[in-house]
Amino acid sequence: MTARFDDIGETVIRDEGAATGYRWLQWGVVAPYSGLELGRFQYDEFYDHDGGGWRLVKYAYDFLEVNRDSRLAFHAHPVHRPEPTSHAHCEPEQGKPAHSHYRFDELTIHEALEEHMTWWASDTDLSCDELRPLLPY
Repeated sequence: MTARFDDIGETVIRDEGAATGYRWLQWGVVAPYSGLELGRFQYDEFYDHDGGGWRLVKYAYDFLEVNRDSRLAFHAHPVHRPEPTSHAHCEPEQGKPAHSHYRFDELTIHEALEEHMTWWASDTDLSCDELRPLLPY
């Protein structure tokens, strides 16, 4: 995954908790580079150690399109229930969403990056019209 992010821009990686039972991995990317920031990716994954290896328990895959000040994010963490819920955040104007969470299927980190890159490459304004709000039941 790091190589894919390196192709996009300047990548900083955090890996905390490998010696414990709970691990946090983070990829932060400034694209194409910090002197000319057009996009910012922050992908966080959280794992529990379950004896035989690491199990992904929640994630947050965020992309901010700097010129439009728009945010598209895919998350899986508790929202209305104790168990993780896959959902999206869609903010054509960052910080001013029409709904706090949108229904969305669970994505892998690779699928999230593909969704983010497809929207960014389209050079169109972010639209949330095809997304449905995540309701609390």
